[in-house]
Amino acid sequence: MPAKIGASIGFNLPLYLMTNLHRTAEAFFTFWVLSFSCLMAMSMFFRCIGSMGRTHDQIMVPIGLVIMLCIIYAGFIVPVPYMKPWLSWFRWLDPVAFAFESLVINEVSTLGLGCHIHTKRSSFKTDDSNAPGSYLQVQCTVRYRKR
Repeated sequence: MPAKIGASIGFNLPLYLMTNLHRTAEAFFTFWVLSFSCLMAMSMFFRCIGSMGRTHDQIMVPIGLVIMLCIIYAGFIVPVPYMKPWLSWFRWLDPVAFAFESLVINEVSTLGLGCHIHTKRSSFKTDDSNAPGSYLQVQCTVRYRKR
């Protein structure tokens, strides 16, 4: 366990700083605790699957499939509405999905997003609202709130 803590800090600290996430202690330690929890959950998951086989070679294919499924169905590569219904149940068992969702909430919880929709017309006059000259313009502003 001390090796995993050291490796987790050694990997997550530069990652956190290089990606320019919120530079507060609260946000960083939330990030680190969630990343470490995901590391421990996946480690125990792999040990569980590894105990079902006799050799290292027997386990590599199931582990490869499971890690690929965990990453693809975390919600980033395949958004939740586009997941196949016959496999979307796996999202509720996936520790990577829970960690990803929690990390996104940690990062964007302080953002204030506001959108204003304006309809503009071109210079030619027409009564048809579906005319080629009309279009929809969306202006979004992003405001950061302090924690």
